Amino acid sequence: PTKASQTTPRTYKIRITPDRVLGPLDMDRVKQLVAKGRILGDEPTAIPPFAMVAIRFAAAGAAMLLLTAVVARRALRSLTRAQIRDQAIVGVALNVGGLGVTSFGEQTIPSGVTALLIALLPIWVAVLGRVVYGDRIAPLTAVGIAVGIVGVAILVSPRTGGAALDPLGLACILFSPLSWGGGSIWSQRRAETPADPRVAVTIQMLAGSLGAVGAPVPDGCGASSASELTLTRVRT
Repeated sequence: PTKASQTTPRTYKIRITPDRVLGPLDMDRVKQLVAKGRILGDEPTAIPPFAMVAIRFAAAGAAMLLLTAVVARRALRSLTRAQIRDQAIVGVALNVGGLGVTSFGEQTIPSGVTALLIALLPIWVAVLGRVVYGDRIAPLTAVGIAVGIVGVAILVSPRTGGAALDPLGLACILFSPLSWGGGSIWSQRRAETPADPRVAVTIQMLAGSLGAVGAPVPDGCGASSASELTLTRVRT
């Protein structure tokens, strides 16, 4: 190996061929790479991330709609436009801005960094509560927020010795907890909620599916430059 390859760790993705069976040596190799944080969380497949979110929540929303039509028909009939609008906003913020954008960003951002940035969710909730709703932040909480932000900035900085992160993927992972936190706070404080929570969940899922279908994806994005590790070496 060259000097550059020794100083810069390679990031692997897992591709399993359907006609092979994984053996013990394969799984040991996977465990080693996982322990070192060198495996990406999501392998790009034939189904793009937002398409997967759309299919997932379309199926779940349809199932919930059938359920509410049977067990919560009165609440379904009493829906107002404001309730539908507010729950749709919540669904897009959580399911598209939260889950969909995270899945998109994970195509180029390692799982360890993703988990670290998603852990910023409590910080975003506290900041949004202060900025939007005027919640008071205790001095000790403010210190914790500042330390947490500085720590994350140090860990993801390319100057710390790691490889530079994809800017678009990093922006997606930073945005997703902000969207999730904002949607969660707004659903509790401002959004009008149907009488039956199952109706609210139904609207959120269907709105998330529609939002994922219309999510803009820049051309040429989503392809990772990481090397693939094909696990087909040993048969059991």
